[in-house]
Amino acid sequence: MTGRRVLSLVVGLWTASAVAQNVVTVTATRSIALDGGLGLARAYVVTGGMAQGTEYAIANAGGAMQMFDLATYGEVTRQGGIFTSFAVADFLPIGTGTTTLVVAADVGPSCLSTTVCLDIFYWDPVGGFVIQNSALTSVNNVTAMAIDATSSPIRIFFATQSPSALYEQDITINAMGAVTVSGVPVGIPVPPQMSGLLVEGLTVDGLSAVLYASDSASTLYKFPEDGGAGVVYTQVVDGGYSQVLGLSFFPFPIPPSGVVTTGNPYLLGGSGLIQGVYNLNPNGSSAKSIVNGSAIVLSQDTGRTIEPTGASVDGYASLTLLTEDLVTADAGGVPWLHVIADLNLFPDGGPPDAGSDAGAVTPVVDAGLDAGGIPTIPVIAPGPGALPQSTNSCNCSSAGSAPVLLALLLPLIVPRRRR
Repeated sequence: MTGRRVLSLVVGLWTASAVAQNVVTVTATRSIALDGGLGLARAYVVTGGMAQGTEYAIANAGGAMQMFDLATYGEVTRQGGIFTSFAVADFLPIGTGTTTLVVAADVGPSCLSTTVCLDIFYWDPVGGFVIQNSALTSVNNVTAMAIDATSSPIRIFFATQSPSALYEQDITINAMGAVTVSGVPVGIPVPPQMSGLLVEGLTVDGLSAVLYASDSASTLYKFPEDGGAGVVYTQVVDGGYSQVLGLSFFPFPIPPSGVVTTGNPYLLGGSGLIQGVYNLNPNGSSAKSIVNGSAIVLSQDTGRTIEPTGASVDGYASLTLLTEDLVTADAGGVPWLHVIADLNLFPDGGPPDAGSDAGAVTPVVDAGLDAGGIPTIPVIAPGPGALPQSTNSCNCSSAGSAPVLLALLLPLIVPRRRR
């Protein structure tokens, strides 16, 4: 009976929301089964600094990080290990070239620590993952991450559970491309509503210096990057979103690209429910006004309705990546990556701005998008030293981390509250 009441509530909330919003139904171009464990499945589009039009998907679901060619949909490389979360800064200028910066939360044996290490890589399709440095933390789990590479130092944000907390770790990159870890992680004050909950989504609007987070109760929070406590942005209400988990931010249009674009910035959120993915207004006036649109997505392989927990787009907003966690996926018993290619799900971005939103999409220059779509800043070329694909490097010491992994995974096995 409880299950039926929850289902009725979800359907009712979604129906009320759908009446007032544009709901799109699409079929994924390709659905790819991921390797990994019980972690939160997330994926982002990267280029590795290659020419525009050459795009790859980096995905992780609690195990190795996998790279897929978005032209052939084949896996091109992977970084073996036990990574529970990651973030990227794409098209990062380094000297005369560019690369992709990847930071991943490492709880594998190679970390040799009872706490999580943040492994820092450069990635490109030729050299693969190249370790640059690692940062020690004092936490035993990381559930979500984001990078702000719009200024120096580069800011890495990560969320933990038990207790629920946010931290910032800064890094700098010198003229030779060497990555230096600046100090230790600094805690960010969190609202009491977040206490005891799983932070599932973390993304950053670097140009506005605002960090967004979502938790397992589908509450959205705003945090000032430059200090100060976070606040509740919005919560689930009738006529708003039903549930929102993984987040990414798209700065539409992207300044200072020099290319005229239309549309407004938006948060892309995986719902973990049948309506699939939400387009959310990061500057809405109320919970009922935050939803700009939503999309129902069918898988490419079986045509089933998917329940994505994470969502992101490329620099053109013309390619969308959706991921399903193992605990929500209902086909094959594995986490999934779903690719929607050659289609802008939300071409207008947010609502019209004084009549200037013509609804057309002009491709933007990919000036460097992080895991939330943030332009990057110029830095210098990476040094040598590619990691063997089966290991990670971490300047840590102490015992292995199997108990740490168990502590992280236990809350992920518990069924989420369905809204």
